[in-house]
Amino acid sequence: MDRLSEAVDASLRLMKSRERFPGEIREALLHKGFTADEANAAVDHLTKKGLLSEARAAEAVLLRRSGRRAVGNARLALDLERRGASAPLPQIEERGRAMEALSGRAGKSANPGQVGRFLVSRGFSDETIRSILEELFPEAFG
Repeated sequence: MDRLSEAVDASLRLMKSRERFPGEIREALLHKGFTADEANAAVDHLTKKGLLSEARAAEAVLLRRSGRRAVGNARLALDLERRGASAPLPQIEERGRAMEALSGRAGKSANPGQVGRFLVSRGFSDETIRSILEELFPEAFG
């Protein structure tokens, strides 16, 4: 088996569990001892075959980071950058995702401080957090 085939096989094993960014595959191959040329050739081969797609990988990250696991644009951008995404994250409306993340958390026992800290930890913008706090706790902002 030639080195390109070995690099492609190693890449496919990495891609079994989830969609991957080309940068993630490239870094993993380098870590496994493949040369930069071999890693780039494997990534190019998989991309041309339609098996590796940055757009699909980004969609998968957004899907995993939705609902109660939703995060803000700042955290999404860091996550995508860490995974090797080459294109910047387009600004996506945060408010709905923040409310999804809060589902079940903003009950009667919650206070503005807890909710605010939770949203900050998830990477939501100050503007989004303030808007939600004003809606959920109007007495605190009256």
